[in-house]
Amino acid sequence: MATIEVTIRSFDVINAALPEDMRLDRIMGKPLVVELEQDARVVDIFTKLPWLANPIEDTVIVFINGEAATINSKMQSGDVLDIMTPSGGG
Repeated sequence: MATIEVTIRSFDVINAALPEDMRLDRIMGKPLVVELEQDARVVDIFTKLPWLANPIEDTVIVFINGEAATINSKMQSGDVLDIMTPSGGG
């Protein structure tokens, strides 16, 4: 099956949940790029990276390429996904 690559920009407490090596990469400005199946939805990010957040239990705000999205929104290769919690801002 074909795959897509999506860049994740996470903010606030979500960054704090990153594994140490990824947190250092983020501090150094390296983007977090994830490979997913072609028909992936935002919720699939949380399945692939469970430490990121739990959108069922946690309230998250999601944007794809700067536009409001939901956890059920489909993604395309090259999309930039912003993930925030309501209190954290961006």
